[in-house]
Amino acid sequence: MRQFLTNTKKLIEEKAEKFNLFQSYSSSLLPSNKNYQYYEILSTRLYLLTFILLLFIFTFYTTLINRTLIVIIKSPTLKQYETLYEKYSETLTCSCTQISIPYEKFIYLSPIYHQVCSSQFITDKWFEYINDNTNYGISFGYVYDDFRNTAIGLFQMLETLCQSTNQTIQESIIVFYLTQLVNDKLIPEQLFQIQINSYIQFFISTTTSTYNRSLQILEDTIQVNGLLASGTNVEFFSPQYLQSVLIIPNIYYDQHNQSCSCTNTDKCIQQIKLYNYLIDDDYTTVNGLYCGCYIVNSLLQSTLECFYDDNPTCFEQLNLILSPISNQRLNFSLLNSTQNSLYQSNTTIEQIVDNLMVEQWNPLISYQSYFNECNPDQCTYTYVKNFDYIYTITTILGLIGGLNTVLKILIPKFVIISCFYILPFTKKLNWKSNQVQPITTTIEEN
Repeated sequence: MRQFLTNTKKLIEEKAEKFNLFQSYSSSLLPSNKNYQYYEILSTRLYLLTFILLLFIFTFYTTLINRTLIVIIKSPTLKQYETLYEKYSETLTCSCTQISIPYEKFIYLSPIYHQVCSSQFITDKWFEYINDNTNYGISFGYVYDDFRNTAIGLFQMLETLCQSTNQTIQESIIVFYLTQLVNDKLIPEQLFQIQINSYIQFFISTTTSTYNRSLQILEDTIQVNGLLASGTNVEFFSPQYLQSVLIIPNIYYDQHNQSCSCTNTDKCIQQIKLYNYLIDDDYTTVNGLYCGCYIVNSLLQSTLECFYDDNPTCFEQLNLILSPISNQRLNFSLLNSTQNSLYQSNTTIEQIVDNLMVEQWNPLISYQSYFNECNPDQCTYTYVKNFDYIYTITTILGLIGGLNTVLKILIPKFVIISCFYILPFTKKLNWKSNQVQPITTTIEEN
């Protein structure tokens, strides 16, 4: 056994010593008197050493480099997109097949208005109830700050404001729905919500400012044109001794008994009272309601606090005085003070109108609908992969063939050039530099 191993070792050593990959050296590379085999074996050893070294370097480099991979998903669903976005949000992009989408496809606005706009206080039932008392009050003489004479105009104006704000909003919503969202890429949901909410807020702001400007223009027009309204800003008198009508501007008194003439400003207001004509000098103050030079101005400065259920005494006294005249005491549902609202019971009508009488806009934004309308045909994302053994193996296998071809061409030529040209030339230079130069001396005779 030992002899077998010894023989095998010697055989391997002999094979290794004589291992030759270049047995076809061209005779043109070597001088005719040279031994081809020696240089072929030398080239083989240099080839193997270089091949292994370069293969190791390429393998090591391939395992270290990071590869960026591109993945394409065709016709993704929303669930697939959301899963991909959680992992690859920074690189994920999806192309929309429809780049222009109207807002109505994914936005729905359902505004809720102040409860007074759906209350009994802007219905014919309430108007008739007041009107019956108005006719009764006039029989005792016209008093401009009496609830009977001013209330019906105020509540009819309140009804008009509810209707006009609603009409303005609905018409604006129709136009808003037709606006197009233009984007050739699918917008991520979080960014989509932020972007659409900003559009909605801009719509609300512009609609509100447009309506309020129109209302202000109406007020200014009335003021500038000096419209005369009997019972509000002026009183008409026709004395028997004159064949003409006297126009006398009304004067109102605020809570501090300070006078204000409609000749100077249209903002004059005075607290409304409900007089009990059955008892002299008996009246009830209607908290929050004012009369003034013009109905619209006095209404905007008024509040609805007397008609809320947190202050039932005010309305009960009002109803108590009015009911005998109407021969019946009608039950009206008061405004709910506990209802979730942006406004307090003492909020002025002007503040409510400034918000278009709206409590909530209730925007509904559907990302699912937007995604369906966008209908992405494909999504693309990239990610970096550190080490992939399959990629490494295929890369190395691809390099082996090219590396083998290049080295088999270059190594033999390098060996021949080095051994037969560079080394002899180097030796020759060294030999010349090492030669001893003779020193000649001249002796002069005296």
